[in-house]
Amino acid sequence: MAITSSNNLRRGSRGDDVLELQRKLNQLGYSLDEDASYGRATEAAVRDYQSKNSLNIDGVVGTNTWGALTRQQANPTAPETPAAPPEPTALQKTEASKPGAYQKSDSVLAAEQDLVDYEKNKPGAYQSSYSDQIQELLDKVMNREKFSYDFNADPLYQQYKDQYMQGGKQAMMDTTAQAAALSGGFGNSYGATAGNLAYQQYLKGMNDVIPDLYSAALNQYQNEGQTMQNNLGILQGLDQADYGRHQDALADYYNQLNYQYNKTNNMSQEEYNKYMNDLSAWQADRDYEYGKDWNDKQLAYQKEQDALAQSNWEKEFNLALQASSGSGGSSGGSSGRSSSSKSKSSKSSSSKSNMSNAEAMAAIRRDATAVSIRNVLEEEKAGKLTWYEAKDRINGLEDYLEFLKK
Repeated sequence: MAITSSNNLRRGSRGDDVLELQRKLNQLGYSLDEDASYGRATEAAVRDYQSKNSLNIDGVVGTNTWGALTRQQANPTAPETPAAPPEPTALQKTEASKPGAYQKSDSVLAAEQDLVDYEKNKPGAYQSSYSDQIQELLDKVMNREKFSYDFNADPLYQQYKDQYMQGGKQAMMDTTAQAAALSGGFGNSYGATAGNLAYQQYLKGMNDVIPDLYSAALNQYQNEGQTMQNNLGILQGLDQADYGRHQDALADYYNQLNYQYNKTNNMSQEEYNKYMNDLSAWQADRDYEYGKDWNDKQLAYQKEQDALAQSNWEKEFNLALQASSGSGGSSGGSSGRSSSSKSKSSKSSSSKSNMSNAEAMAAIRRDATAVSIRNVLEEEKAGKLTWYEAKDRINGLEDYLEFLKK
């Protein structure tokens, strides 16, 4: 088989030539259905072969591609060592280095656990050790009976009474004895009367001590009340001191709790801020690499389009050259005819030839543009282009195709 520019194999071609192409590719390790139909799988294999053999990657089997296949089968080489996986692109490396979801470090988790544990150390509600004693003594002070004095119920008065009565009896006896001595030792009514008067006089002195006894009882009542108040004050002072110590312990607890909380919060916030800074730096790197990758793809696409345009131009130029040569030969062969006949025939032939040439070139341009659109679609399906990139390119090609149809 001889491949020329007029019978290049491309997407949509059918026949024995395609079948032979598929067999050659399968002998090189590809797995194609040998169905004599140049479909998507065959085109992908051709592109891969062209890429590995430094050929123009257009998916079209022309003289260069067919020649390389033929030479390779004529001079088989040892099976190629499987190629090493391609080196990841800078964009792929950047994508792979994306920071994962934020997770707290062990130090932050430990600080949070310390905070939880410390919260368990909070002092309980204040429990007074003196509340029962204070309440009991306070009840005595508040419910104490008012002062009253009954000298008959006063033991001290009873002691005075006994002493005065004994003294009065002694005075009565002494007075009676003195009266009897005056009468020669015989008792008489005078002596009895004098002794009784002495007794009564002595008992009157007992009533003189009652005010003193009252004052003493009042002082004792007041002193007891003051003592109870003093004891109440002491107990309340002790209770207040305990309460103050409890409040100090509670204040220390909250101060330490605030310290622990601020420490933990600062650690967590600092760590999270660092994570966000790292994420922001990664996003900036990713945006840069994405833009660079986009520019590289655009440049490669432009080169491919330039190569396609050059190829189309060469085809148009060759076609125009052929048309020009044919037109010149026709003119020379008819030189012997009459000038009027020549002129009419030449004008008609030239017009038809120009129209035929223009239509042929337009058809070539349309075919080339349609191939470009198919190539873009294939690249989008293969993941080489995003949907937006493919759409943008196809819109431009379709606009050009509509222009050619006019």
